[in-house]
Amino acid sequence: MQHPLTELRISNRWTRLRSTLSLIGQGVSSWLLPPLRSPDEYQDRLAWLALLRWVMIAGQLACVTMAIRLEFVTLALAPLIYSLITVLGLLNIWACRRLQRGLLRNPTVELLAWLLVDWCQLVLLLSLNGGISNPFYPVVFVHAILGGALLPRQLGWAFLTILGSGLYLLNPVVYVFHGSQTFVRLSALVGWLIQFGVLTAAWSIAGALSRRLLQFRVRAEALSVRQQHLQRVHLLGALGAGVAHEFATPLNTMRLRLDRLRRRYEQDDDVQMALRALEQCEQRLRQIAALPAKSDLDRLAPLELKPYLEKLCQSWCRSWQNIHLQMQWVAVDHLAPRLPELVLRQAMKNLLDNAAQATQGQGQITLSVAQDKDRLLLEISDNGPGWPMTVQSHLGEPFVTTREAGTGLGLYTVSMLAEALGGSIELLDNSPQGARVRLCLPLTL
Repeated sequence: MQHPLTELRISNRWTRLRSTLSLIGQGVSSWLLPPLRSPDEYQDRLAWLALLRWVMIAGQLACVTMAIRLEFVTLALAPLIYSLITVLGLLNIWACRRLQRGLLRNPTVELLAWLLVDWCQLVLLLSLNGGISNPFYPVVFVHAILGGALLPRQLGWAFLTILGSGLYLLNPVVYVFHGSQTFVRLSALVGWLIQFGVLTAAWSIAGALSRRLLQFRVRAEALSVRQQHLQRVHLLGALGAGVAHEFATPLNTMRLRLDRLRRRYEQDDDVQMALRALEQCEQRLRQIAALPAKSDLDRLAPLELKPYLEKLCQSWCRSWQNIHLQMQWVAVDHLAPRLPELVLRQAMKNLLDNAAQATQGQGQITLSVAQDKDRLLLEISDNGPGWPMTVQSHLGEPFVTTREAGTGLGLYTVSMLAEALGGSIELLDNSPQGARVRLCLPLTL
């Protein structure tokens, strides 16, 4: 049985050894492994290509070493072959370091350049070891597949042309001399054409599959984003229903008390005003409780935008009789987006109220409606003092206001609703005076 101090020393040595090996592993990975899953598509492809290049270098080293031991490759060529593999390894270390430091300027061009480096190194190795008679000659078609899968179509055509030229150089072209004329043996030319045809087919199939997979991925990401938007709106609906339920009981108690006071003091203006305010609160809570559920969002009907906005603006103008509201339809004849009606009404009412309050209830407001591809653009501009810097710099944050009676929740609510629907909101300056807000929403969820 070992002494406890001896066991402690052995444990400490193993701990130091593991930490040393961990540091060495981190250092080696920082030099040899590229960062994967980059947000840039072509930078991510460069990283995977660098990782695949390490696999190719390891395979080349193993195959060349075995071929030398079996005397398939002469010892005189061994230094040159190992030098080509070493140079490719050093270049790959440099490529990994550039990827880790983010030094790429044009990832697509660099992707083409690195594919050409790999291709030239392979051509040189094959030319030193039998050319097309080398058993590893079919590896050239792997480069065609990589070029079709990784490169954009324009650069892919250039890469395919270079591959064809390399194939021509690898094939033994036999010249037949007959007097003063020179002929190329037909069999060699036909063999190259067949190989180039196979190369082109591999490149075309790989490119078509790559583009198809990219379309599927883009579609899957769009569906994922749409699902997130629907879930956000559903959560807003659930939150609104909970708030409405919590306020229902105290509001019912207030209505009972006010009804008693109204029967006792029928001509009292304060009681009548309190009842009207209570009705407004109940109406707002009913609207909040009516936020669409998830099942409703999946079957939203088209909303006829022009009559809907005209009716909404007419109703709003009755509360702001001194405001001159003008509507502009920019190159839009008929729009029927699939949007939740309540969410759109709440957002528009908040934005119009902000514009009216900025003009002290006596200015001019313009509502502009336009379409940008699959987006609905709603712009509200006024001739007030413009957006305060505090509001512009804190857009999307609650309780930010410059008015004494303001709550700072109007723009925040619109921003939250727009984000939940997959849209956005911008605060801009209006020319020559005033403020402008742009609400951008998808035409369909």
